[in-house]
Amino acid sequence: MNKNKLFFVGMMLIFAVVFAACESEGDPKPSSDVQATKAPVASASVKADGYKEAPMLTKLVGAGTLKSVIERMPVKEDIMVEKVTDEIGKYGGDWKLPWTGPNDRWTVGQPTEESLFRFNKDGSAVEPNVAKGFDVNKDSTEFTIYLRKGMKWSDGMPFTADDVLFYWEHMLTKETFGKKIYDAYYSVDPVTGEKALAKVTKIDDYSFKVVHKYPSVLFLERVAIDNKWFFAPAHFQKTILPEFVGQEKALEIAKKWGFEDVKSFLVATGYYYWVNPQIPTLRAWVAKNDPNSDQFIMERNPYYWKVDSEGNQLPYMDRIVATKVQDPAQRVLGTLAGDYNLLDFDFKDFTVLKENEKKAGFRVLPWTTPTWSSAGLQLNQTIEDPNLRKLFQDIKFREALSVAVDRKEISEIVTNGLGLPQQASVPDGLVGFQKGWADQWSKFDVNRANQLLDELGLTKRDKNNFRFTCRRLGFNHHGY
Repeated sequence: MNKNKLFFVGMMLIFAVVFAACESEGDPKPSSDVQATKAPVASASVKADGYKEAPMLTKLVGAGTLKSVIERMPVKEDIMVEKVTDEIGKYGGDWKLPWTGPNDRWTVGQPTEESLFRFNKDGSAVEPNVAKGFDVNKDSTEFTIYLRKGMKWSDGMPFTADDVLFYWEHMLTKETFGKKIYDAYYSVDPVTGEKALAKVTKIDDYSFKVVHKYPSVLFLERVAIDNKWFFAPAHFQKTILPEFVGQEKALEIAKKWGFEDVKSFLVATGYYYWVNPQIPTLRAWVAKNDPNSDQFIMERNPYYWKVDSEGNQLPYMDRIVATKVQDPAQRVLGTLAGDYNLLDFDFKDFTVLKENEKKAGFRVLPWTTPTWSSAGLQLNQTIEDPNLRKLFQDIKFREALSVAVDRKEISEIVTNGLGLPQQASVPDGLVGFQKGWADQWSKFDVNRANQLLDELGLTKRDKNNFRFTCRRLGFNHHGY
């Protein structure tokens, strides 16, 4: 066993608090799905081509400042149709949430992320997202990846294979944004262990090929984990990269953006790009103002390339509004006051949120994550100390530690009994789930723990009733 829980074990619960996004339009049906939390506004206009768009975009089209929805999206057969989780949403409203400023970029970065490939819901396989599809040869050394024809960046410029090749040749392999080349792009000789870097070549405007020297069966899975955005807006990056504008000009640009040096500037613009309003994106919402402002705004991307099953161009919400907070307590207080309408919490805030659920007009929803546990202990079974290594690799010792933990008591203390007192295990519904795994060695049994430790010969104790080996490890529970 690799993980023994010292706190509660199992699926971590995160609580999403959902409000109406626009009170003046009435109360929509609450939902745990972000797309269904928007308040209703004016009905979307139906276009002759069958696609619909948000009213705010219809106004821009009518004013002649924006092209029609069909002209802004990929060709019809390449438009991505997202599955509806709960119900078809309604256009309008803001997603209001707190954040602590630009360094809190993942608060808006994770929910807006658009990767080349992504894992499906149960984690059993990857599926195309920004990419339209792929082909792979029999020995998994050549991957041909197809993009969506007519797809555009948020500024209306075409998104093509040139943006992939530019990222590969001028950013990733040159490590301009502070990241080393990801392991996904190396294949390994199974005999010698030699690592070889892949070759990436353009086939045409909407397809490219990745060729490995050795088989790389999990290449797409590794890309989906390590390098989700395998692309960058070449037309923008050419205006700031030292390779194209020179080191002196790049430093001048960096200082205009508020950076002291080129290195930190390139990290911010090449990796954490989504909080910069100057940089085109493929995300559903685009940064509209300085992230150092008291309120950071992201507004819908008119060129977003996804629709729902009824042809509504996504997203449903007009904006993301992130308000800067200084004290973590402001998250709870702001939620109770109605300042935010969708955010997550942990166990410590559950009681006060649940007590005010009806009064404040929100819903507290349990949210499961794919993690095996929320807190735990994992023994290093390859530790250098030969005695400890032998001990840690003994299944009896690991079982003894596991059953010596009173998970229920810890759950009551740490989570008010909300944490599931179980073993680290794959959650039900995900690939790798095994019935009974969550209960393995999870029942508190001091007698069993003492028996196993005695059988291992760990019987010597000091005056405080600590077993010597366990004291060295920092464990002592009910005198075992």
